[in-house]
Amino acid sequence: MIYFYLAGGLFLGWSLGANHAANVFGTAVASKMVRFKTAASLCSFFVILGAVFGGSGTSATLKSLGTVNAMAGAFVV
Repeated sequence: MIYFYLAGGLFLGWSLGANHAANVFGTAVASKMVRFKTAASLCSFFVILGAVFGGSGTSATLKSLGTVNAMAGAFVV
């Protein structure tokens, strides 16, 4: 059952990340200013960097809303 919840979070992160990456690098890759591998590498690096340094703010905000004890509630959050 836990894999179901993890898969949902993974899909959500993937789809949101792909949408933002397309907004940032879509035109540059289409016009061949930047290679796809370079754009994907840059996006991956900065997404991980942002999650490491900015993730604590999001966690603090969710913590101030209250505790979530159930696995399904954590999935929704």
